[in-house]
Amino acid sequence: MSLIGILFNMGLNMKIVQVTMEPDLLREVDRVAAGRRQPRSVVVRDALRRLLAQERRRALEEADRAGYRCRPVQAGEFDVFDEVVAWPPR
Repeated sequence: MSLIGILFNMGLNMKIVQVTMEPDLLREVDRVAAGRRQPRSVVVRDALRRLLAQERRRALEEADRAGYRCRPVQAGEFDVFDEVVAWPPR
């Protein structure tokens, strides 16, 4: 596919949104965009992707904590792994 085709297809999958932000935050975003030589929208999308990934991790960690609260680890439950993880091998 040609570069124009790629850019055209990317445009079809994008929606335009309007975001309100403080002038200081906008200046910082623009500073980062200039330093990366990327458009502002790329910097904002990257930041949102990182935030969403962080939120997914946080939700998974909370689900793990909730699971251990419902079923706490029992004494000796993981003793079987002691031989496997011991170093040097016994």
